[in-house]
Amino acid sequence: MAKYCDDMVFVLENEKDAKRFYGVLPKRLNKYGLNINKAKSQMIKSGRDHAANLAKQGKKIISYNFLVFTCY
Repeated sequence: MAKYCDDMVFVLENEKDAKRFYGVLPKRLNKYGLNINKAKSQMIKSGRDHAANLAKQGKKIISYNFLVFTCY
């Protein structure tokens, strides 16, 4: 039996590191003949502090589904 997973989630500590990572990721993936579908890719903030800040503004944190999990 072979299974394939072509969806990925990367979690980084801060926005600066996330932007740097996202900048070099395509080059790294290209070495293996892979690429990023930018239409399906996004960078979102998460975490307890971010959720608390949004709650103060009357907003909710963005959630997303990854495989069978809902992530906040």
